Amino acid sequence: MSERLGPSRPVGALGGGARQRAGCGAVLIVGAGDEDRGDGGIGIHLMHCLAQMHWPEGVVFCRADESVPQRAEKFGRVIILESLEGPESPGSLYRADPEDLLRRSLGDEDNQVGLLSMISRSVRRRTAIFGVQPGTTRWGSQPSPEVIGALPLLLAYLRTVILSAAAELNDVH
Repeated sequence: MSERLGPSRPVGALGGGARQRAGCGAVLIVGAGDEDRGDGGIGIHLMHCLAQMHWPEGVVFCRADESVPQRAEKFGRVIILESLEGPESPGSLYRADPEDLLRRSLGDEDNQVGLLSMISRSVRRRTAIFGVQPGTTRWGSQPSPEVIGALPLLLAYLRTVILSAAAELNDVH
């Protein structure tokens, strides 16, 4: 499956709620996946964990659903969190280019391409996709021990990414 993803880049060997104001200086964090498929739901788990932290105004969290394409139009940055297969060990974090992922994986429902194909090209240009290498996608609601062990580093890294995106947008606007 990693061959279909193309040049997803490993980010590294990563073994208070948001206010609801949207705008060009706002960041939308989207948790994607299937919570009943082990690590396949890691994007939703990450989104829930991150949403519990204190964030500047304009950082908004939601689950991937049919409302995301329209909602995303109102945000300066969109960050999608999900499970992505790649060559690294479970718990590794990848950053994938939305356009490349869409081109290479068209029609594969396992990696939220449906959502990507519904998002406008202008939104995809300001979208970052972060995916965690799953250990298992078998039935079950709990992430694998490998992914659970990587959560502290994953959350710390993603928090830095989100804060940087928010700061960059607010410096521009």
